Amino acid sequence: MPKTIEEIKKYILESIENIEPIDEIEIQDKKKIKNFLVLHPKNFYDTSNYKGHITVSALILNNDLILLVKNKYTNTWDVIKNHCETGQLPFETIKKTIGQETGLERLKPRYVDEEKNPSPYYCSVYEIDVTPDDPADKNHIHLDLLYVFDIKNQQLDTDEKKVKWFSKNEASKLNKTVRKIIMKQMGKIII
Repeated sequence: MPKTIEEIKKYILESIENIEPIDEIEIQDKKKIKNFLVLHPKNFYDTSNYKGHITVSALILNNDLILLVKNKYTNTWDVIKNHCETGQLPFETIKKTIGQETGLERLKPRYVDEEKNPSPYYCSVYEIDVTPDDPADKNHIHLDLLYVFDIKNQQLDTDEKKVKWFSKNEASKLNKTVRKIIMKQMGKIII
């Protein structure tokens, strides 16, 4: 059922309270997301808001393996990401995106709120520098909520050149965000 922008804002504000930051950067990013929602109460999902917008991402785990996708703009391996869709809660958008990009459908959220909805595990704020083939025409920020999902016994429905399983060690060498999330789950502070 489609949600109003007020319901989505309330959900995001409540769900990021459950995020336990690992370092000062994540503490500041959490504050930036809250402030952004206050300053942009009606257009925080709108991709034409070139100050920034809320995005969503997912770390997908299969025992000790991590699923990464090839980012078409940077040509690097990364977690699955997307812009949030109007009328959807962030976790609804990312579950839909995961299904479209990988064929995976039976996703078990690792972290849930009191209502058993998936809860974000990590948040980050980062600048997007536009490239010549990027549809955006201005640099802007992404205020990202990352969810962690576990899967068991499912086959990928995609090309291995675009989506691939990596060991935690391999993934942490490929992507600094993934490395930070792995270290956070292990309870280690990254310096």
